[in-house]
Amino acid sequence: MIRSFKLALVYILFIVPLILSGSPVHAEEGSSEVDLHVTVIGPPLVVTCPANGIGTTKATLNGYLTGMGTASTVKVSFGWDTVSHAGNPEAYSHWTYPQVKRSPGKFKVRLDNLKPGTTYYFRAKATGDTISYGEELSFTTSPHGYHWYHGWWNRWNQWWGKMNFWHRK
Repeated sequence: MIRSFKLALVYILFIVPLILSGSPVHAEEGSSEVDLHVTVIGPPLVVTCPANGIGTTKATLNGYLTGMGTASTVKVSFGWDTVSHAGNPEAYSHWTYPQVKRSPGKFKVRLDNLKPGTTYYFRAKATGDTISYGEELSFTTSPHGYHWYHGWWNRWNQWWGKMNFWHRK
């Protein structure tokens, strides 16, 4: 009875839905360890990460698959466009070719033939047993003749801080 109550309490307190599977829950007499087999149910979890390698006509989109959900394989991709689709993730006019993931981890796609000096919006998508989306982010390609500089600057060998700016080549 007490073990059942503790399990019910644990189940209620977790935000991520869990379902019991495998062997029954049991504990050795006098032990504080309990064998519990759980399977997370729900959609795959994906995070949109900032773009990098941004140039005049190219950029690399980055994402991270944090959880597989109930699927053994998950297809990850990015939607991208020159207008925001924050409220409607399926409305992007361009989608990258899906990559198949068999475990959580990083993924990326390089975009080429972009327009110089243009802002692009993008978000990661994960398709397993269900579909989930990351947050929409944006980047701006550099204008003709410039490249994006991101780093630390100093004056008289003293570090002053981070800076980001367009630098003429």
